[in-house]
Amino acid sequence: MKVVLTPEVKSFPIKINSFGNDFCVIYFHGLLGSSEHKHVLHLIEDLNKNKIDNCSFDFFAHGARRGKEPFSEFDIFKYVEETKMVIHTLKKEGYKKFIFTG
Repeated sequence: MKVVLTPEVKSFPIKINSFGNDFCVIYFHGLLGSSEHKHVLHLIEDLNKNKIDNCSFDFFAHGARRGKEPFSEFDIFKYVEETKMVIHTLKKEGYKKFIFTG
């Protein structure tokens, strides 16, 4: 697993499991979710077993970022901006295609 920090927000880690593909499955957790939930970890394990590149991360004030950012400042626009940051960062890592799940 490779952990990449987004250039825009240094405390925003993206976990990437890379197997040399030009595509990447991006897992988006739901409201009050986390990239560390059992079902997410199970999906990542299956993707890794099948050598499918994948990434996961925690949205603003969720998961590993909980308590470091005020949840009261969370809104849908932050989801959109952070999604753009993830895609931008993955493109810089060489990915050309994306599969969204969550």
